[in-house]
Amino acid sequence: MSAVRFGVMYGWELRRGARSALVWSVLAILCASFMFGAVSGARLQAERDQAQQRAWAEQQEWYADLEQRAQAYAQPGPQVSYWQDPTNVAGFSRYFLFAQAFKPVQPAAPLAVGVTDLAPDRLRVRLETPFAVAPTYEFEHPRLLAMGQFDLAFAVAYLLPVGLILIVGLAGTAERDTGVLRLIASQPVSPVTWLVAKVAALATLSIPGVLIGLLLALSVAGVPLGAAAAQIVASMVLVTGYAMLWLALGLLVLSFWPGAAGAISTLAAIWVVWCVGLPVLANSLDVFRTAPQAVMQIDALRAATDEVDASTREILLAEFDRRDDLRGHEDRIAGLDYSTRWTFLAPALETRLRDTHRQHQQLRESDARWSTTMALLIPALSVLSDLAMLAGTDMERQLRYERQAREYQLALRDAIYPRVQREIVDPTPQPEGIQGRMNLLDYDFIPTFRMQESQRPALAVVARSAVLHVTLALLLIGWACLRLRWPQAL
Repeated sequence: MSAVRFGVMYGWELRRGARSALVWSVLAILCASFMFGAVSGARLQAERDQAQQRAWAEQQEWYADLEQRAQAYAQPGPQVSYWQDPTNVAGFSRYFLFAQAFKPVQPAAPLAVGVTDLAPDRLRVRLETPFAVAPTYEFEHPRLLAMGQFDLAFAVAYLLPVGLILIVGLAGTAERDTGVLRLIASQPVSPVTWLVAKVAALATLSIPGVLIGLLLALSVAGVPLGAAAAQIVASMVLVTGYAMLWLALGLLVLSFWPGAAGAISTLAAIWVVWCVGLPVLANSLDVFRTAPQAVMQIDALRAATDEVDASTREILLAEFDRRDDLRGHEDRIAGLDYSTRWTFLAPALETRLRDTHRQHQQLRESDARWSTTMALLIPALSVLSDLAMLAGTDMERQLRYERQAREYQLALRDAIYPRVQREIVDPTPQPEGIQGRMNLLDYDFIPTFRMQESQRPALAVVARSAVLHVTLALLLIGWACLRLRWPQAL
């Protein structure tokens, strides 16, 4: 069959499909689900962004109040305790330091909720907290959190295939169910030309309709199309490849010439296995891995804390002996306040918890690698993963954020601990009759957290999945074309 004949057949099927109420109804429902998911995700991201702004405003108000208190304590009066004095560098380090690390909300965040509702995006960084990230407690019910949020990524990964199954299963089998296929087979047209032209026409209508629905959903959700242009283009490439995969799968099923019920049942069974069964199976394989439980981590923290408390003097003596600036001043250890002691004890505590912390980090990194591997085998998971990366709500960015929060904690220690420890051997003269200690008069030296984002291009994020989906689609199309013959019984 010549290319002209295919073009004529394709044009006829395209005009016929454009008049189909079924196609436009399914696309309208998909568009509505995209909008609902995008708005739902945007609402959650907006709440996170507002919470971060409130937390930052609270930090600014806190330091403004400290400056007023410092001015008041510079006046004559009885000296206040060090834990009540923001001008005492030791007391400030433990009781007055207010430092936070924020994971900014990305412009394309409504694409996917990802781990937003499970992982912290704002951390109060304290100097003595082991490895910066303290355990947090959710006030939502765990089962509700396990169900996840209905977001745009869910609609694309799970509802888009259902819509394409309905379009292909109903519109692609109409001639078979109405008996018209016998007349078509009697004409000088090959089954490959006719069926491929039919599915290609449905794809021409469906894929642009889905992409327009995606753009409308993001616009309704308030995504700045200019700032998130790269992520939006990448998501459209990903969705196109994913839609092509399911349309090619539909073509393969239609090549067996089933009726509407048979085609939809077969495609629905594939959807259940591919989108539900395999992810559940992959998740259930976690039971075969030994992972440190949260209660074990708490026990390790308690044991390490008890050990540090019991050997405080030995730790301090060893540290004084190790450092040239402190050696020879061991007689001052007994007079150190609690905050100054913890400038030495906090690193010692982390040393005792290093193995437990490493096991926990290795487990999380192993989970991330396992998810990446499963995404190669399960298209729905790859779509969820890639959209989360484009949205900035993926686990990889979360781990990078927590590592940078740890680096920020170390930077805070480097800025504050030397000031505290310098007072041991070279104390600032105490002004007579002044309420405050006055060895810390400004807070401008405290570093501010700035998260460093990945410079990986947005298209590079989805390249592997898009290429894999398109390649698999082409293989399915080739398989369908090789086996297509007119059915013997019409």
